[in-house]
Amino acid sequence: MATCQVVSRVKARTWNRPFVDGWSATLGIRLGLAVLVWVLLAELLAELASRQQRMTEVLRRAAHTDVLTGLGNRRDLDLRLPAVARPA
Repeated sequence: MATCQVVSRVKARTWNRPFVDGWSATLGIRLGLAVLVWVLLAELLAELASRQQRMTEVLRRAAHTDVLTGLGNRRDLDLRLPAVARPA
């Protein structure tokens, strides 16, 4: 029992000992993990935003083209007609 208490005291002193300008090792580990999580979340959000932009473009193209022929449909014509009919 006494050995267990000595070991736990040594561990407590080791982890709470300031090593750089008063920072403890546990604080350094927590900050490192926080930065790692932050970077991973930023990468995940960037990937999700990119995927959403690609899917939006695919849906926009599908909404403006005929499935059978691949030509523009009425919605596409309604968007392009004012630009063509505009007097030069």
